[in-house]
Amino acid sequence: MPIYKPSSRRSSKARTNEKSQTTQSQVLTLTITGLSDDGRGLADVDGKKIFVKGALPGETVDAFISQSHRRYSEAKVKTIHKPSQDRQQPLCPVFKHCGGCSVQYMPHEQQLTFKQQAVLSQLSRWAGLAPDTLLPPISQSSYHYRQRIRLSVDYARNDDLFMGFREEGSRRLVNIEHCAVLAESLDVLLPLLRQWLLELPPRRVSHIELVGTPTHSGVLVRHVRPLSLEQRQSLSKLLARQQDSQHPDITLWFQGGKKARDSMEDLALESVDGDTVDPRLHYALGDLSLSFHPQDFIQANARVNQSMVRQAMTLMAPQPHEHIVDLFCGMGNFSLPLATLAQRVTAVEGVASMVERGQANAYVNQINNLQFLARDLADEAAVGELTALGEIDGLLLDPPRSGAKIISQQIMKLNPKRIVYVSCDSATFARDAGILAGQGYRLVQLGVIDMFPQTPHIEVMGKFER
Repeated sequence: MPIYKPSSRRSSKARTNEKSQTTQSQVLTLTITGLSDDGRGLADVDGKKIFVKGALPGETVDAFISQSHRRYSEAKVKTIHKPSQDRQQPLCPVFKHCGGCSVQYMPHEQQLTFKQQAVLSQLSRWAGLAPDTLLPPISQSSYHYRQRIRLSVDYARNDDLFMGFREEGSRRLVNIEHCAVLAESLDVLLPLLRQWLLELPPRRVSHIELVGTPTHSGVLVRHVRPLSLEQRQSLSKLLARQQDSQHPDITLWFQGGKKARDSMEDLALESVDGDTVDPRLHYALGDLSLSFHPQDFIQANARVNQSMVRQAMTLMAPQPHEHIVDLFCGMGNFSLPLATLAQRVTAVEGVASMVERGQANAYVNQINNLQFLARDLADEAAVGELTALGEIDGLLLDPPRSGAKIISQQIMKLNPKRIVYVSCDSATFARDAGILAGQGYRLVQLGVIDMFPQTPHIEVMGKFER
């Protein structure tokens, strides 16, 4: 049974919101008729939609209302009277409380179906669009897929240790011993980290980040109070016991102090001995090797990333005489593979450190037809400057959750023949797809990407042609 710790740092607004939820304790018996775009069950009471967390179509449930609005209400399952024949037992013992993998009761195939239907529904509802061709979902393992996580560490008033993830909609921590979606090479480290934390005086460590590749595991300890050399070495020795033929090398870093709120610079990492270090890890894309700092953004699901890049190459189909532009390129996850096929590639990114990383990756991989540029792609003037790049045969977009609205609105200035749009937010994708369609682009192919199985998170890839 998980243990909960109310956080003393919760805002008065958060406390007010929680109070309003608990006072609305109405319980309704509902028949679930479908799924919403975020995987919640749908019911109808006197013409008012009820979104029911934890319910599947065909089920009869008792649900308590957690939030009531004028046109709809939100609810959570209390009792299931008639379970769906598709319902499965969640693998995670803290499933009901952890804010992470909220659809584990749904078979993986059904998860893929609901995600695909959600994307099509959003496209139709918000953009009046449907793709010419629907691609098979990109999906791999449904468990043990995450190659990076961030664990929070906190203590109760009696100094009991809490290490885990936040409860959904709360700052309370749910203690975990293992994580079913974490890569096994990282999951086996969790008991060792807990053992080490129990040996420390309380309130030294605030977070622990884990990042893995097929050949290496990295552990980054963020501490708010100094750790002695002996305390650092103690963790290093514990982790060393886990290294064997079944598990990759493990490297340990420490990050002390607190970053100023207005600072854009990350605090330096230190080795076990206290030396300042600037480490790199690596992952492979075919014959390419991409280098990254442990705190850089990389895709959380390595196997799905491999498939995603391959599909992007297939949809873009770059030719040896073509110029391809990759916007929001990061450190080159798409740019480098594109450059092995096209005549030249221009990669544009707003974060200067990612541009430097991309340039280094191009150099190491001996790719000479790839240019990285640092530009703020949320700035209309900067987007307008991209017209100086000349004719664009193919444009790849891989924006953050906010999407690529400004790019889409100015697409005729760039005038690419085709666009491959990779999105981590299906709602902003639908919005931008509508903008592109209004400027003469047709959505010819579309497919969902199951980057985060057991969660309602949806990613999508679409190809547009002029």
